[in-house]
Amino acid sequence: MTVRDAIISYLDTATIMQIATVSGEQPWGATVFFAADNAHEIFWLSPPNARHSREIGLNDRVAATITLPHQYGEAWQGVQVEGTAKEIDIAETERFFQAYAERFNAHYRLAPMISGDDASRLYRLKPSLFVLYDEQNFATEPRQEWRP
Repeated sequence: MTVRDAIISYLDTATIMQIATVSGEQPWGATVFFAADNAHEIFWLSPPNARHSREIGLNDRVAATITLPHQYGEAWQGVQVEGTAKEIDIAETERFFQAYAERFNAHYRLAPMISGDDASRLYRLKPSLFVLYDEQNFATEPRQEWRP
């Protein structure tokens, strides 16, 4: 298994991500359900007035952590991501919504988002770096990097 393949597998397996934003010198973390597309971009829905959403509007640099479920003492597997994030313009939401809708059977949310009846917006994280930490598949060197 290559590092790239392992990261893609984790993106396909995990559904929850912690995203870190910053405003001034104050960091903030939020937990979101996410989906990734074939270009390894990550998507989630959030209200635009949520703190992390507002902060992305001011500073698009973000970090994220995706950890696969495991028990204490088991081999650790997780992915850290850094990149830029932004709210997808409502006119482009349909084009980018497919990965999220398929993963969570959320097709029904698209029309209300476009009409404004659902205040949530689609956000996209474009990764510049993935850092894999995988004690199971890369036991001798668990920390691996991949730049898409």
